[in-house]
Amino acid sequence: RGGKFTVICDMLGNYNTMIAKGMSTIKKMEETTAKSNALMNEKFDDILQRIQSLDQRLGDIEFQTKTNAEDSVRSSRAIDDVFDTVRVLESRMGSIERRVSGIERLILRSRKRRRTRVD
Repeated sequence: RGGKFTVICDMLGNYNTMIAKGMSTIKKMEETTAKSNALMNEKFDDILQRIQSLDQRLGDIEFQTKTNAEDSVRSSRAIDDVFDTVRVLESRMGSIERRVSGIERLILRSRKRRRTRVD
């Protein structure tokens, strides 16, 4: 009987050793996993910050592009308004020139009539 007991005790000792090694391995794996998860979370946060920065920059570029387009439209309208004003002024200048020319002709006729009356 003593031999069987010793064999059973030896087997239990071996099982305990195997269980202890397995638990040690599991603990090391948990520590490694925790470190890996922490590193992955850190890298993910870094990537997320970069994405947010890019998103902000894209938003700024979109705003600037929209503003530039609106400014361009306003400038184009202002240029069109200037051309329209110049056309109106040219038209009025032509009208004024015709009027002045007509007045000059009237003055010349009136002078000729005075001369002919005076003579």
